[in-house]
Amino acid sequence: RVVCDGESQPPVQLEERHQEQQQQQQQQYPAAFYAPPCNLAWPLPFSEVAMYGLARSLVAWAAQHKFCGACGHPTRPVEGGTKRACQRSGCGARCYPRTDAVAIGLIQSADGSRVLLGRQPGFPFMSCLAGFVECAESFEEAVRREVREEAGVAVGRVRYYSSQPWPVNRTPFGQIMAGFIGTSANSAGAETITVDRTELEEARWVSRDELERAVLKHYTPQHSGDDLTLRVPGPYAIAHELMKAWLLGAGRELL
Repeated sequence: RVVCDGESQPPVQLEERHQEQQQQQQQQYPAAFYAPPCNLAWPLPFSEVAMYGLARSLVAWAAQHKFCGACGHPTRPVEGGTKRACQRSGCGARCYPRTDAVAIGLIQSADGSRVLLGRQPGFPFMSCLAGFVECAESFEEAVRREVREEAGVAVGRVRYYSSQPWPVNRTPFGQIMAGFIGTSANSAGAETITVDRTELEEARWVSRDELERAVLKHYTPQHSGDDLTLRVPGPYAIAHELMKAWLLGAGRELL
């Protein structure tokens, strides 16, 4: 057991007290703890969604870094809560908010006529394949690895398009998503999909016409009909921007 200086309580006791307080707050304000982040955030203007994401990430990060990782003593917020510093004299170690790097890629077929989309279990939308960047891995390598692991499709050329902070992910920590457009390394007609069922519910190649109708439905819902079998994320998501860019010609230089 690590005992703090002075009359402070040991970290274990402090953490137990924090957990009791959190349980009481969950009972008192259940919607704030259990409502899906998207349901809370997306009715807000985009500028306020960013503030919501920042606050959510900082609160979660601070709750997990109440004690110093170097010596076990309590930390305190500094510089407006954007950092935490150990309170023990002689240590002073600092910790910083967590941001997870994610690579997301819209992969087109070798002939440029279709794109690869997938859907995670429990999600209503088909979207670009994405995943966390691993240590000592570039974003481009992460795109190729994730697509190969989740859909069994080899990816050749990959080009960066844009990035987006993602404030409403499943975990409460901040993410930065780097978006890419790439091309299948398999020849047209030989691009067989092998879905990893632990990652995706389904994955398939989508034609340009089908994708265009699904994207346009977000802008002209009254004219797009309700018979579409393909649903894609809205304009708030970088996946939507990648799809729009591809429909407008992005990625042709990779064929």
